[in-house]
Amino acid sequence: MAELEHVTTITAGPHDIGLVALEIAWISGTPYLLTGSEIDGGLVSYAISTSGLTYTDHESQGPNSGTAGLSDIDVVDINGQPVLIPSGRADDNTALHVLDPAGAFDGFFLPDDAAGWLSGTEVATTASVLGTTFVITSQWGQPDLHVFSIGSDLKLDLTHSTSTSDTPAASDVTDLETITIGDRAFVFSLSGSDGTITTHWLGHLGDMRLMGVIGPDQGLWVSAPTALATAEVGDLGLLIVGAAGSNSLSVVSVGPYGETTVLSHYLDSRDTRFGGVQAVETFEIGNRSFVIAGGGDDGLSVFEILPGGALYHLDTIADQTDTTLMNLSAIAVAVLDGVAQIFASGSDEGVTQFALDLSDLSDSQIGSDQSDVISGDGGQNLLAGMAGDDTLSAGGGDDRLIDGSGQDTLFGGARADVFIFVADGEHDMIADFENGTDSIHLGEIPMLYGFDQLTLTPQGDGVHLAFGDETLLIMPDSGTLEVSDLTADDFIFGF
Repeated sequence: MAELEHVTTITAGPHDIGLVALEIAWISGTPYLLTGSEIDGGLVSYAISTSGLTYTDHESQGPNSGTAGLSDIDVVDINGQPVLIPSGRADDNTALHVLDPAGAFDGFFLPDDAAGWLSGTEVATTASVLGTTFVITSQWGQPDLHVFSIGSDLKLDLTHSTSTSDTPAASDVTDLETITIGDRAFVFSLSGSDGTITTHWLGHLGDMRLMGVIGPDQGLWVSAPTALATAEVGDLGLLIVGAAGSNSLSVVSVGPYGETTVLSHYLDSRDTRFGGVQAVETFEIGNRSFVIAGGGDDGLSVFEILPGGALYHLDTIADQTDTTLMNLSAIAVAVLDGVAQIFASGSDEGVTQFALDLSDLSDSQIGSDQSDVISGDGGQNLLAGMAGDDTLSAGGGDDRLIDGSGQDTLFGGARADVFIFVADGEHDMIADFENGTDSIHLGEIPMLYGFDQLTLTPQGDGVHLAFGDETLLIMPDSGTLEVSDLTADDFIFGF
């Protein structure tokens, strides 16, 4: 299993105290880490490599920097020109900072804001609809969203502002994200005080239309949500919601018309470090998607998003004397040659770089509603059956196999495999369980919490497992598997 490795910690740069915002900008094929300080309003650019960070440039807070009380930064590409947009909740305007081809700050543009829509910005995000780029902002402590078109001249033109009646239930906006599904763009605003997500459709003229609100009454059982991120798994658009009050991560699907459905919840535990979550980030390698989260628990936890929206825990790392994970507040990720370069900052001075090597991953393969035969390769496979009686055959890597509904047969192959089963009331089979190496994941089965709830009986050369109407035949890779060979260490009972 991939593990987080500490690469470096930068503590001697300018504006490296009170970092609350990290963002990645790709410029001429080179990734740059951009940092923002809440304490002094400074912005810094670093070139990223697999061995560390190289200081490039910085911009100090000034009367026209737009960074007083900085709370967020975003990067948008305007006709090939990278532009950094800071959100300064104590500032009376928003400045657009241009980055040159070497990642240095190359001046800024101060939009005309006679109406005051760009003052006290809490968070901003961007979206592109039919070739037009829009900047969507919220103001500190206010429920409304403001939409601006932005062109190559960096001029911001207001196209829409929501009314109070257009944002029901929300009394503030904690975070903003956008998703494009087909040719439809949607804006999602997270309310920390109300525990809701409000969905708006964004039109090509910059107009918005309220699509719906999801909260506790719709299954989003969270307290004090703080962070929102987006991901894609197959054809499924997803929102990842981090909530500090409930110490939780929730996965919400987004339909083609912006409809939202809660898929899964994951609570912080002794094995993870995202309690009091303040930052959530996602990234992709091939067609596989991952989540990183952290906050007041002084650490980082990494998950893979499985088909169906469950989170699979990959690794967790706690703060050390040479890292900056205390009261973590910001995360950014750049993927270089299959290795996720992860950056994190908190109440400690500086920023820390970690590496997570996922270069051996193979693309996931997801079945259909029919009976499928799905075969992997020698890499680390993720194979998922859906409906139907499926046969999943992985290769020689550390693989994860998900059965789906139906009577399924799973072959893990060599090395350490994880067989993941969902509740479907069907009889399934593991055809080549390697005792002491492979694991059986039953965390998706409701009301199943531990090994002592399982009924295990001999069956041929294997073991028959039963819990309620869920049954599983576990056959060994060679020889005979006895009931006494299986212990709690062979099973996983929670994601």
